[in-house]
Amino acid sequence: MSVFLGTQRSIADLALDLQRIFGVTLWRIEERDMFRYEHRGLGYRMTLLTDHGLEDDMGIPFSKYKHQIDFDSLGPGAVPEYSEQLKRYVALYAYSMIIADLKCPAMVVYNLQEKIAVHGEGLG
Repeated sequence: MSVFLGTQRSIADLALDLQRIFGVTLWRIEERDMFRYEHRGLGYRMTLLTDHGLEDDMGIPFSKYKHQIDFDSLGPGAVPEYSEQLKRYVALYAYSMIIADLKCPAMVVYNLQEKIAVHGEGLG
């Protein structure tokens, strides 16, 4: 599950916003010449990326959104159905908190193929 955000804020400022909104710490992780921010919680990982490089596909306008937040399950041993539900509901919860606070265009996408929710589409 991924949440895409259409804001021109820098990734560092957005990471601070997300820390404030969710009350968690995001850690900056650097690899080669790229970096991202991550938070690991109860059975999931939230990863904040910028300039994702995705092209519009399957009717999903990825190019309108600068930032991407991915939600992944962490734990081996979890019931697969529960793991999938956790990703879905954590992503939707995060999306609702973000749009309530930042009021920026946003969308939730499953597996980069299915648009689940959209807020402020076309607002740029």
